[in-house]
Amino acid sequence: MNSVSDNATVPGGSSIAVFVSNTLAAVFDHVALQAGKGMQGADGDATMVPFPYQDPPQTGAKGTTDHGGVLPPVQCQPGFTTTGGNGGEPTAPNMDGQKGLPDLGKGVGGTAAVCAASNTGGGNGAVGPNGTDAQRIIVRGALMSTGWTGQSGENGLTGSPGQGGGGGGGASNGGGGSGGAGGCGGAGGTGGQAGGSSIALVSFQSGVNVTNSRLLATDAGPAGKGATGQTGQSKGGTGGDRAGSGCTGGNGGVGGNGGAGGGGAGGISVDVLSLGIAPQLDSATSDRLGAGTLGNLGTAGAGGVAGNGGIGGVSQKEFSLNP
Repeated sequence: MNSVSDNATVPGGSSIAVFVSNTLAAVFDHVALQAGKGMQGADGDATMVPFPYQDPPQTGAKGTTDHGGVLPPVQCQPGFTTTGGNGGEPTAPNMDGQKGLPDLGKGVGGTAAVCAASNTGGGNGAVGPNGTDAQRIIVRGALMSTGWTGQSGENGLTGSPGQGGGGGGGASNGGGGSGGAGGCGGAGGTGGQAGGSSIALVSFQSGVNVTNSRLLATDAGPAGKGATGQTGQSKGGTGGDRAGSGCTGGNGGVGGNGGAGGGGAGGISVDVLSLGIAPQLDSATSDRLGAGTLGNLGTAGAGGVAGNGGIGGVSQKEFSLNP
């Protein structure tokens, strides 16, 4: 019996000559099992998501003679909003401007007293925090009853929006302007795909005996690299204008950058891969084992933190995944 599997043809695809799963007694005698080459994993995606408002983001709302400016929340990516604080009203007790959101420690509302004394409006919003870079993966993949799956790199997280500017204080003859919206955060870069593997014989929770046979893996594929995160919006919205003697709102903060994706795991080049009982090979078979080329290391995404590159593959005759 001869079984020669073709080279993988899709990114990250593996080539496995024979896969044995949940079988009590499988016997291979005088067989030749040869795996083809694994294919290189695809690089992570750095697709740019559209922002709801292009630079500059939404300008703050203007105050009127009857009310302070009110800016509706700006929806950035799912789960992230930003808005300028409301402008102060022309009448007590709400003449002070409100803080911009999300609350990042700045973007305070201007008070009516300060507005009257120095014509100072709401504070500018803080810059949004950058999204977290992907952590470095520490495993090469997982073997299940349905096959071997290489470990792809993790995705970077979305950057947070900038804080909206604070609302300006109001005056008796006009409301303060609202703060401008913060810039939206950039999308996280996706992780690189695992490299494809080359495996002659896979045994998953099975009893396998091999005699007088030749098992050969060839080259494993290198992993894809992680993508850099998208740059956050580079400007915040301008604070809203005032009415009468009220004060203007503060400007919104810049959006945070998306985190970088991590590199994937290099493919494995293994003659015999097992989980559970290790296959029993006679000396004639063992003496003929010869591994192929080591799978290349998945590189770190450009701009990612040091250490979030992928883990290298292995190249060896027998590889057990038992803990």
